[in-house]
Amino acid sequence: MKKVQSTLISISDALQKLSKQFKAASNELDKLKKAPKKKAKAAATKKTVKKKAKATATKKTVKTKAATAQASSVIDAVFTAIKKTRKGITISEIKDKTKLASRQISNAVYKLSKRGQIKTTKRGVYVKK
Repeated sequence: MKKVQSTLISISDALQKLSKQFKAASNELDKLKKAPKKKAKAAATKKTVKKKAKATATKKTVKTKAATAQASSVIDAVFTAIKKTRKGITISEIKDKTKLASRQISNAVYKLSKRGQIKTTKRGVYVKK
């Protein structure tokens, strides 16, 4: 009987120790859950924002380079069409030769005139300077 009682007492002591260890571990876990969530969320948010910003910047750079290349080729195409004529050329004639939209041609003509590469002889007729 004494063996059983001593065994029960030792089991009880072991359970009490385990209970204390469990409470301590639970408290540690609660602390870890509260503190890192804020830090983890902030870190995750920063990483996400950085990735999005980097991707956006890359896309903008690619779009800008493509737009610049396309814009210069539009201007070059319009300037080439204007260079080939002696009497001058209208927007509709440029449109037929280059197959560009009217808006693109108007913008290119404006830029070329600002650069001083073309001049207007009369309204709507453009000649190389």
